[in-house]
Amino acid sequence: MSLPLKLACSLALVASLSACSDEPLGPEVAVVEIQSELAFTPGSWDVRSQRSDANPALGRIVPSISLAKEKEDLPSLVMAPPCEVAIPLGETTPRSALLAQVAIDRKAAETLGGVGFDQPVRIAFEVELDGERVWDGELELPAGAGEGAGWLSVGDPEKGLPVAGHEELVLRTRLVGEPDIRVPLKAGFGRLQVVEHHTMNLTPASPARPNVIVVVMDTLRIDRTSSGDYRHDTTPRLAEFAAEGTEWTNGYTTCSWTWPSTASMFTGLLPEEHGVTGTGSSYLASDLDTLAEVMQRAGMATGAFVGNPLIVPSQNFDQGFQTFHGTRAGVFVDGKDLVPGALEWLRANQDNRFFMYLHMVDPHVPYDPDPEVVARFGMQRPKAWTDNALSDIAATMLRGGAYDERGNSDYDRWIPKSVQEYMQTAYDEVVWTGDKWFGAVLDELDALGLDENTVVVFTADHGEELLDHGMVQHSHSLYRELVNVPLVLRGPGVPKGVRVETPVSNRSLFETLQALATDFEPTAHTGVLLHRPDDAPSQPVYFSTIMGYWNGIIHNTVYGVRDGDWVLHFAPDGGPWGTSLEQRQAQDSLDSKVRLFNVREDPREQNDLAASEPARVATLLRLIQRRLAESSARALPDTLASGEGTMDMLKAIGYLDGHE
Repeated sequence: MSLPLKLACSLALVASLSACSDEPLGPEVAVVEIQSELAFTPGSWDVRSQRSDANPALGRIVPSISLAKEKEDLPSLVMAPPCEVAIPLGETTPRSALLAQVAIDRKAAETLGGVGFDQPVRIAFEVELDGERVWDGELELPAGAGEGAGWLSVGDPEKGLPVAGHEELVLRTRLVGEPDIRVPLKAGFGRLQVVEHHTMNLTPASPARPNVIVVVMDTLRIDRTSSGDYRHDTTPRLAEFAAEGTEWTNGYTTCSWTWPSTASMFTGLLPEEHGVTGTGSSYLASDLDTLAEVMQRAGMATGAFVGNPLIVPSQNFDQGFQTFHGTRAGVFVDGKDLVPGALEWLRANQDNRFFMYLHMVDPHVPYDPDPEVVARFGMQRPKAWTDNALSDIAATMLRGGAYDERGNSDYDRWIPKSVQEYMQTAYDEVVWTGDKWFGAVLDELDALGLDENTVVVFTADHGEELLDHGMVQHSHSLYRELVNVPLVLRGPGVPKGVRVETPVSNRSLFETLQALATDFEPTAHTGVLLHRPDDAPSQPVYFSTIMGYWNGIIHNTVYGVRDGDWVLHFAPDGGPWGTSLEQRQAQDSLDSKVRLFNVREDPREQNDLAASEPARVATLLRLIQRRLAESSARALPDTLASGEGTMDMLKAIGYLDGHE
């Protein structure tokens, strides 16, 4: 949805809610709608002056050396001083404002020779509206290699600078004094959004207009849950919850790692459509309509409580949320530290309709269970298990050290049995821990008397490999342990005690929750509505990863489809074990580019049937190619790449080794 249309829809719905006479109006809440992102529209810039060796450009700025101090590398209009850029503002409203920050990138000191320069450098930033200067500020780049100054807000940090009625915005950077600077310094204006500030009245919930809670349990594979008939009772609360609602036993995520799959749940789109696919394209575009924005327009308070450091405002995952509690860079926040804040928010909003997104990470590495559960599963941590054990194992595997010359997994040779056994037990323990905190949310709903007026969803962003195919952790393949996830709904409008085997994608939550909680009217183009299992068609389900590990080469793009009982994996740049990427790209044959499985006869996907079923391969490959063509036709341009701060964080937690 375009930004002007999104804003018009929002204001119209807020007005209609305020005009309703049969629904009592609750308190007012502040709402911020993004109208435009100025750094993302270079075609509209008028560059009036610049250094000859540095064009103004969309990029990211990281102002601090310490990630713990400065977690956000924001999308920015990078303007090496001296530089002046004029930007037309387009249509604004009386409540439009510019939200922006300025900073000097932490690499600027290295540009000047690190500790080799002994005088601080100051950069001035200026903002003009229709020829009138409305803001200015200065930042200092300290001598040597010290910390940067961080982000400086342009105007009020929350309200920004009013821009209503103005036609042209001019931004400037310049060096203060006359320092002898012969190289371009990376500095500029971060985020640069024109937003609309307004308020709306909240309304009470009812079975016809329920609250919505989406609980995502990061890294949870369905076959290790009690609902998955696992030998250990790892998720007793989830099993009780599933018995009270509708459970899809073949629910799939769109990707085997967090960024793309979460963006799909937020938007209902495949990664190839929403554009959040990896470190080169990681910003959730503002002109996409998100589930939080839809619920906000329906008159609901919106809050997010997220324990995964990838789902953060700097990647625009906060759009539509009035409250967003995330975590700092590189830090995963477990249920014990995340859920209490979410419960407090529920209590504060119990009299109003609300949408809450709760993203828990207990099953994610480093597998840190609550102490009470260790005795329950009866295995103590062996000495060979270190804090970095899984990361070290994954790194060795991705360098090919876990395979023989034919590509057969050989992990028994070098991973101690005690480590293998503890890996399995520790994962079960953290799954149980996450389930306990999910139960705390359900208990709070009951205590507040909200269970009859609230639709609750439980799912996962992806699963986890535990040596099933010779690997650990996730992102590197599309096997079932990574993309088959729990998917359960309970609440008003959802059938009770229903268990469905039809394969579906959890991206269908986007339209399903609109149908349950808003005035959304299904059309012939509407996808699967998960609260109507009797009407759910059997149709192909698609998934992908750009961080695949395929026959010894990392960071391969792999596409997958499940159609009925058949699953195909397709790596366009795949090839035989031991060949180089260049050799694979030159190979026209499908040999070693596809894998085929019958998941009814072979649920663990151990028997590749591609060589014996060429007709089946061709049929499924056509499905993937047709879907990719359709997705490409309606895809957004690639979104902004990750910045240096995020890249450092990804390295620290393992993503850039390909095993996250």
